[in-house]
Formats: sequence, C-alpha cells, structure tokens
Amino acid sequence: MNGRFRQQGLSILEFTLVVALFSVLIVFAANRITELRVDLERAAVEHTLAGMRSALALEFAELLIQGRNARIDRWAGGNALRLLRMRNVLEAEAGALPGPGEWAYDEARGEIVYRPAYPQALTGNPDAIGRWRVVVVGGESRSGLELAAVEPLPGIGRANGGS
Repeated sequence: MNGRFRQQGLSILEFTLVVALFSVLIVFAANRITELRVDLERAAVEHTLAGMRSALALEFAELLIQGRNARIDRWAGGNALRLLRMRNVLEAEAGALPGPGEWAYDEARGEIVYRPAYPQALTGNPDAIGRWRVVVVGGESRSGLELAAVEPLPGIGRANGGS
C-alpha cells in the first residue's frame, strides 16, 4: 500500500468535533423550544382572557336587552370560564390550586385562577398564580361586565394591569 488508500472513518479529533457541534446545536434547539413553549403559553393565556372578556360583553348585552338586570348583578364574582365551554376547567375546592397549565374557578373566593405551566420563564416568579374576578361596572346604570385582575400574571394582558 503505497499511500494511495486513505484511512476509512473518522479520526478521534474529527469525531470529537462532530460531537461538540451536535451538543451545541442540541442546547440551542432546547433553549429555543423552551422559549417557544413560553410564548405559546403567554399567547394561550391572553387568548383565554380575551375570550372571557368578549363572552362577558355578549352576556351583558344579551341580559341588558332582555331587561334581566338582576341576572347581571349575579355575575359579580361569577365563573366566566363556563361561557367559553372549556373542557379542562376545574371547579377548585376552597384554597386548592389547579395543576400547571390549567384554569379553575374558585367558587369560595369568586375568582378565576390560572397556574402557569412554566411560571419562572413566563413571569420570573416560580410561584406565580393568576387570579381574575368578574365585576359589574357602572353601579345602578350597569355599563358592563368586566374581568378585573386580582393577582395578574406579570407580562400578560394589558399594560395597565387590567389583565
């Protein structure tokens, strides 16, 4: 063999470089996937809140047109989640929290609760819990039903804290 034939396969140095390159790519991909999951969760929470607000506006308009003002007043502290007919909504026992990534209605407190699946990445707080309450706006004139933030999730919803 007079040097015309080259060694088949990778040398140890080439193999090490390939493994290092793949490791860097895997770390980059894992970080990006985590960022996308957090963005997806943020969008899903904002979508659900917007859906509840829209559903409450429609419910208010319907009850107002029908002249059922007493039913409007009963919505204070009510469960706006049921207007969305969500499948994964829980009726939480007093003081119980939903599982990660789940919504619940705490009847004892009259609050809608969301526990983030990725709280540290989503809000910077590993113990973050979002709480909202349905309120009747306008007193006697009843100008609407709104979703007021009791304990908003930082960085989610409106900048004025009205998430």
